Amino acid sequence: MSRMAEHHYGDTLAPDTPARIAYRETSRVAWRQSVSSSGSLDYAIMEAIEAAGRDGIICDDIERAIGREHASVSGNLRHLVERKLVEPSGQHGLTPRRRKAMKWRVV
Repeated sequence: MSRMAEHHYGDTLAPDTPARIAYRETSRVAWRQSVSSSGSLDYAIMEAIEAAGRDGIICDDIERAIGREHASVSGNLRHLVERKLVEPSGQHGLTPRRRKAMKWRVV
């Protein structure tokens, strides 16, 4: 577990878990693995967005660039926006189905 996660969540409880509910070791291991894979996905998303420049990049292009599914990318992208690391660029692109899509850029 990262020091930041351990500081915020402790060693035995997942986020937003009441103190009376302790997880078994297998649950802690699964949670730790998801935290680290989510962090590496955030990093890959940030790199793809940064490489696109100030005009930004649509989610479909991020997915293709890093080889990940839409659900994973869009979910992590949302967290990056909430953390004020990524923002809409004000530009739009087209999806493979020719639909208008917002472009994202690094703050």
